[in-house]
Amino acid sequence: MASSTNEIHILRPADDKELINILQNLADPVKTSSQTSFKREFGLLKAKGPGGGTWACLRDMTPVIQRCCEEKKFWPAAEVEYLITQQCVSPRNIRLVFETLSKRKEVRMIYQALTSQPGKDIPEDCLVIALECFLSTEEKLMQKALDDGGPPDSSRHADDASSCPFSRARCAFVDQVLVAPYDEIYLVSSLKKLPFVLVLDLLKYILHSMRTSQDQKHVDQLALWKGHLIDAHSTQLIISKDAHELLIEFSKEEELNIQFVNHATEDLSPLLKLAMTRNTDKGSRAMGQYCIETLHL
Repeated sequence: MASSTNEIHILRPADDKELINILQNLADPVKTSSQTSFKREFGLLKAKGPGGGTWACLRDMTPVIQRCCEEKKFWPAAEVEYLITQQCVSPRNIRLVFETLSKRKEVRMIYQALTSQPGKDIPEDCLVIALECFLSTEEKLMQKALDDGGPPDSSRHADDASSCPFSRARCAFVDQVLVAPYDEIYLVSSLKKLPFVLVLDLLKYILHSMRTSQDQKHVDQLALWKGHLIDAHSTQLIISKDAHELLIEFSKEEELNIQFVNHATEDLSPLLKLAMTRNTDKGSRAMGQYCIETLHL
């Protein structure tokens, strides 16, 4: 008879006393007071093997994350990057990590945090923190982050670089946020914290991308983001003179889309009428089981 799951001897992370001791040393600013001692102790942690997401569940991992983010004497960038890519950051710590990375303009590491989380389930507050960083960081740092291992340069921006309000590097990072999953209610609430000047910049980019993108799915995502931004900043958009022209351009774009749909409907109208007529006639005429008209409809 096979032994039960409870009888199988597996050393869980919480039962690994050596691992727990390492984590406690990393969290203790006395035992690892310098960057050198911290790196040495962190090397022991890496020698234990990648956590594979299980370390994030450890109670002793939270103080380590907090120490990394709040340490004043040094910035353990390599260690934070390791914790992010090995999925050691739990949901209760993810906001602190995003806030710290944003303050330090760690653009590439924010991208890693966006893409390394299990299921890419990032809180909406963190999406907005990432978005604000991507929109406000100086161009030199954006390009460096892209060159150092950022997201692939999207081909949809290759032919319209001269008219795009953003650089190719900024486009690549901003798009990572715009395609992330989110809850509409929480996102609108979080977007209210985004500075209005950045809202205008983002709306200009969305308008440009809606006009130039050949990817209809991408256009649909942009249209949703446009609506969420307008919902979050409706009062400022009404008051701001700078926003009026932009809103007019969006209105024109929507009119063009409506005209396109109307023209498409007109082109299909004869076919739709024929199909409806045949469908009506089918019920009043006796047809053979294998009649070609029956099979078509």
